[in-house]
Amino acid sequence: MFSHALFKRLKSFFSSPKRTALGKYETFREVLRHDQAAHELLAGLEEIYYGKRHEEFCRIIRRYDRLAQVVEEMIECLCRLAPFTHERLRLSFHGLDSRVKALFAPPAASVAPPYILPLSGIAEDTVAVGHKTRALARLSSQLQLPVPNGFAITVNGFHHFLAENGLRARIDDLLCELDLESLDNLQAVSGRLTALISAAPIPADLAAGIDEAFIALEARCGRPLRVAVRSSALGEDEATSFAGQYRSVLQVGQAEILRAYREVLASKYAPEALYYRSCHGLSDMETAMSVLVLEMVEAEVSGVMYTDAVRDSGENREMELSLHVVRGQGEALVSGAVAPEIFRVSRQGEPVVVRQDGASLLDGQQVLQLFRWGLQLERCFGAPQDVEWSMDREGRFHVLQSRTLGRRQTVPDSGLAAAEDIAAVLLLAGGERGAGGIACGRVYALGPDTPLAAMPGGAVLVVRDTPPAYVRVLGRLAAVVAEQGSQACHFATVAREFGVPVLVRIPGATSLLVPGMEVTVDAENGRVYAGRVAELFREPVAGVGTAAPYCLTRLSPVMELVSSLTLLDPRARDFRPESCRSLHDIVRYAHEKAMQEMFVLSGQGFFRRSGAQQLKSALPFELFVLDIGGGLHPEAAGKRRVSPEEVRSLPLRALWQGLSHPGIHWGGRQHFDWQGYEAIVMGGGIAGPNSAALASYAVIGEDYLNINIRFGYHFTIVDAFCGGTPAENYCGLRFVGGGGEYRGRLLRVAFLARILERLGFVVERAADLLDARLIGLAGDALQEKIDLVGRLLGATRLLDMKLKDEEMVVRLADDFLAGRYDFRQQENHGKREPGISP
Repeated sequence: MFSHALFKRLKSFFSSPKRTALGKYETFREVLRHDQAAHELLAGLEEIYYGKRHEEFCRIIRRYDRLAQVVEEMIECLCRLAPFTHERLRLSFHGLDSRVKALFAPPAASVAPPYILPLSGIAEDTVAVGHKTRALARLSSQLQLPVPNGFAITVNGFHHFLAENGLRARIDDLLCELDLESLDNLQAVSGRLTALISAAPIPADLAAGIDEAFIALEARCGRPLRVAVRSSALGEDEATSFAGQYRSVLQVGQAEILRAYREVLASKYAPEALYYRSCHGLSDMETAMSVLVLEMVEAEVSGVMYTDAVRDSGENREMELSLHVVRGQGEALVSGAVAPEIFRVSRQGEPVVVRQDGASLLDGQQVLQLFRWGLQLERCFGAPQDVEWSMDREGRFHVLQSRTLGRRQTVPDSGLAAAEDIAAVLLLAGGERGAGGIACGRVYALGPDTPLAAMPGGAVLVVRDTPPAYVRVLGRLAAVVAEQGSQACHFATVAREFGVPVLVRIPGATSLLVPGMEVTVDAENGRVYAGRVAELFREPVAGVGTAAPYCLTRLSPVMELVSSLTLLDPRARDFRPESCRSLHDIVRYAHEKAMQEMFVLSGQGFFRRSGAQQLKSALPFELFVLDIGGGLHPEAAGKRRVSPEEVRSLPLRALWQGLSHPGIHWGGRQHFDWQGYEAIVMGGGIAGPNSAALASYAVIGEDYLNINIRFGYHFTIVDAFCGGTPAENYCGLRFVGGGGEYRGRLLRVAFLARILERLGFVVERAADLLDARLIGLAGDALQEKIDLVGRLLGATRLLDMKLKDEEMVVRLADDFLAGRYDFRQQENHGKREPGISP
């Protein structure tokens, strides 16, 4: 960030005989540049992980690849800086890099046949098709349940299709552009991906195999056929349902079969499918697409069967099977376009059919037949099932799909207020729980001027129906209230996975709930209240889907190898390459050894050879300064130690004045009982005065300062120029690291940013890294700001171990701006200085 300006000034300082030393400094400058880049990339990964952000997996891999490249280049620079000294660091890096890449490694992708498999030829261990296909084959062969005739187009066919058209790299490049927080970006990238698939020809051998399989299926059925072409991707209908995220094409004849196949492949990159997969931490390669082709059932009625309740409340859970039934094909049901008839059958004692609201599409015997099948399927697969079925015009049932029922774990609600005890206005009551939970937010209704893309975070979406396309905004939703839809629709299934409450079958919701009004949605009990009903919440509600991103589980072992910092004390015996447990450790080691090589090592250090002098001070840390012209009084020349009074550098004088302010507490020994940080903590959060390895360093001129300050486990660079021309004056600040927990470091950065912005700095933040810059002030005015920066740096030592929450950040920032810099006694501030005017 600041090394370019420093290097220009050093270049003019050194005479020709010292150019070798300058070349060494140029290598050191490369180390610093890589160190800065590595911290920025680490901060980006930490923002995703600790901030619980959804991120496309391909982008995460690219972020890591860039970090690994930067770290490797940093190691090479260190090895040039100190030849034959740190070569073992390469081995540590390659070991860690191999372990991370193994965690990212995609499954093997075969482009070899078979491309087509008959349903009867698929076994439980067939890996070339998805769970949907394997489950149908199993319940047909083992349970002898009626399943439509059909065949599968394998994932080998999908990989063959991509390879023949050279699409893999192009798809990965586009996925790296995907921003899940921007609907416009999601739509645009999706459009480009689906266009790639739609425009690519199907390889001749794959197309011939599909046509031959269709003809053979027609011959087996003995009549002209229409088929359903359905997705059966890897990962679909397993731990992740992908309910409704991929395309199914119905009523397809032989002439349209290749077009339909390509449509299903393209649907892998639909906006909602991209969002769903990325939020679950799955890569594109892990969800390769196989396709299931089934004989079309001319359905009289269709439906979804849940073999148990979708709400699992432990011992007191509801023990019943439910059927959600519509006339004709089931697409209208699962798309949320219509409300189904509902039949319920108790699983306790003798089964009794209960018809909700006079349901009549099935008779009692038909309901009980499906009930018996449901129990068979549950026993077969070892878990409650979500089953799609149809009944043809001859009254014969066909099972179309069976997957594990996605259920939401709940706890007894004895701690919640009873409905009669809630004073808030009840706006709506009734309906059906699509996805359980309680949430509060402001109503958002779709319209010409209020599109889905403009919906703010934490909204309560009020709609007529619930199509699967709404999945792409689940991360912004507090809850959903719909006039149509059902518990069995695909959107409700996915909402249960994401932890977003959904209340369906509420007539009049779109007219009674006014956009912008705050409401509380109690989907557990079918009620919508005006305002926030505090007594319904055990804990503060974040205002968006509460399910943590699934990708965090995937990232956890990666972050252990990338971001964790265990190499803490440069003076420790185990501060060596073999002790590096993460890339962060390697960055720390390389930066530390580069600093020692340049500034510390006896007889070798760049500062030592170039006339650096130690600044004497009452402050308990060590600072060496290198004067490149006018930074010290002439009489200080040749001295090994100089006093602050001998400093002429305007920016250093201003910074030192701030650091030396009487309101800054440097004395005493504050103790935090935190294992592993004893040396720093017992030293008050600064490096010991006799520790050259932990010293700070500055390059100064009369109007220039570049200082690298080390306070314990965080680092600060200040780069400033205070001349006579305001347009040329600037002060830059970089702050990174700390010994506290990640949240404490974030809060300290927020504290710094709040104050620096008040002082007029432009601030950029990424995780626990902060960059700030101020330009264009007159020299005197800029020196006042640098003085305040010095006070700020002195006041914030160990603050990452003290800050607890945002309210404390605001309170202590107000204290600082009012001239109170000692945060040990927050209730008794003593005498106040005049407040600071930003």
